[in-house]
Amino acid sequence: MSLRATGSSAGFAYKASTAMALPDAAPGAMPSSRLQLHIACKDLTSMDTFSKSDPYVVMQLKDARGQFVEVGRTEVQGNKKSPTFATVLEVDYLFETIQQARFIIYDHDKDGKPDSEQDLIGQVETHLGEIVGLHRGHMVVPIRKSASSKSERGTLIVDAEESADVKGIVHLTLQGQDLDKKDFFGKSDPYFILSRQLRGSWRPIFKSEVIKKTLNPTWKTIQLPRRAFGNGGPDDSVRIEVYDWDRNGKHDFIGKVQVTLRELFERPDASQQLQLINPDKKKHAGKAGLLNMKVHVEPEYTFVDYLRGGHELHFQIAVDFTASNGDPRMPSSLHYMNPMSPNQYQQAIMAIGQVIQDYDTDKQFPCFGFGAKSGETVLPIFALNGNMQQPYCDGIDGMIAAYQQGLLNVTLWGPTNFAPIIAQAAQVARDHSQFYHVLLILTDGAVSDFNDTAREIVAASSLPLSIIIVGVGNADFGMMEQLDGDEVPLTYQGRQPERDIVQFVPFRKFSQGPGAQSALAQPINKAPYNFCTARHTLGIPRLDEVPVKKRYTL
Repeated sequence: MSLRATGSSAGFAYKASTAMALPDAAPGAMPSSRLQLHIACKDLTSMDTFSKSDPYVVMQLKDARGQFVEVGRTEVQGNKKSPTFATVLEVDYLFETIQQARFIIYDHDKDGKPDSEQDLIGQVETHLGEIVGLHRGHMVVPIRKSASSKSERGTLIVDAEESADVKGIVHLTLQGQDLDKKDFFGKSDPYFILSRQLRGSWRPIFKSEVIKKTLNPTWKTIQLPRRAFGNGGPDDSVRIEVYDWDRNGKHDFIGKVQVTLRELFERPDASQQLQLINPDKKKHAGKAGLLNMKVHVEPEYTFVDYLRGGHELHFQIAVDFTASNGDPRMPSSLHYMNPMSPNQYQQAIMAIGQVIQDYDTDKQFPCFGFGAKSGETVLPIFALNGNMQQPYCDGIDGMIAAYQQGLLNVTLWGPTNFAPIIAQAAQVARDHSQFYHVLLILTDGAVSDFNDTAREIVAASSLPLSIIIVGVGNADFGMMEQLDGDEVPLTYQGRQPERDIVQFVPFRKFSQGPGAQSALAQPINKAPYNFCTARHTLGIPRLDEVPVKKRYTL
């Protein structure tokens, strides 16, 4: 059963999914667990002539189509030969699958440039099963420039542990008071590192921003999942170290303090005052200032919890009908209707349909085209079925039929403007913010309104919306990579998106073979994850504030 809306300011009737097939309940689901990976390096080869390197690590996993895909990266550690990274990488470990992993270590030299333009220090290839099994969760292996290279460029250390089965989002606020002065001609530039113990050593789990020229800093409140504090008992400890930042990378130690998890969490919302100690300081018994700490722990809900509380997913599909795809009457066109085999757009629609139909019980999805002309009228957006008030297509067959109908009813034209379709999806998300929305754009990649598109993406990043761009054909998808912003953040007039809401998938790389559906499923199935992690930024109501029975019936 569908519930319809008939008055959306986006220009078409809004239908919300009534239910979603829960992946956890799928028959034959593969046994898995969530791993936390703590990364460190030792004795890295220096890539800079007059100083140490500024290293960072990118982790990749091989996907269903046999290509390495980034799953996480650490922060940059400035001027470090043996860095211990604060960023903890989380991955799903599938017990019965060989998950090939690659760790690439770069020296950061050029701000705003992709990894390919940074200096490569080296890499390590392994399997998650080897880290967990062969290395017993503590892998220490040499770094080499390539798999065939014999010379070593340092050592990679990876500590893996299963994520703690505890829920909660920890909000931690720290304020320094009367910290020791470390700069001769000024005050200090303090920052703190939060660490916990792992296999007998301290491993950082968070590094704060630097507050310039003050002895009484107030750092931004940090948010960490409760599991980041480990699997141990209430008497396990965390450590807070405060440093004075120096431009040369030789940061001055101010002081440290340890607290148990019991002390950290037993008095929620109450302020605690902690004494910083510098063991090397002779005066005042090593006292180096105070830390005022306040901790708040709020419930952490899963996507299933949100579904039960009334939240839903909504998908929209938009297909590129611009002339750059070629005359659909010609076999060279990406829209050519070959009676013997589907074209790439049809293949992509079928692959997408196979994935998103699991999220909707009635299989009804709004499908649009953009960049076409009807008579003398240019159509920035049009419904594939010809009805902008009811643009819904019935399952995969309905989407394919509407796509074919659209080709008969319009002329491929231009320009290839993404901004109008993104603006429409954003308006739907704005009008119906209790749902999470996913816009899938199928395109040949020749976008004409890059700046306007960037503007709309930045504006939409504060809404419950994700955008997945599927590249069709063999064009240069450089602009799509820029919109994705994985390596170089997308900006518009100096503003960056509040969230990473765009993912790009090049369909041509896996259109031949069984990997298409799996490759498209990976970004689409991230929608529940994006929904949960974005909840704080988006201001989506808490579960207990959502009326379970209330739905849109416009």
